[in-house]
Amino acid sequence: MGQHSATINITKYAKNSIQDSPMLQVNVIRSAIDLATTLSENEAQKLLTNTEKSLERLTQNYGAMPQLDAQLNIIKVRLLSSQKGKKAAEKII
Repeated sequence: MGQHSATINITKYAKNSIQDSPMLQVNVIRSAIDLATTLSENEAQKLLTNTEKSLERLTQNYGAMPQLDAQLNIIKVRLLSSQKGKKAAEKII
């Protein structure tokens, strides 16, 4: 819980500064997926739903950046795997 909160705070306070980057948002999404694996199924599903929305926003805003393509694919695979979508995750890989 602490790491996820810390990454959210870093992203929030770096917004509109020289430190702001899409990688900060990637780190928030990663930490949310990691946290979801430790929560109960109901709590995890809520967190993963919010994470999917964050991933969609990130893809819309920065999806054309080639350096993010691999990162976004890995996040999609991890998200699908954590939601019991192993077959769909395998297709992306």
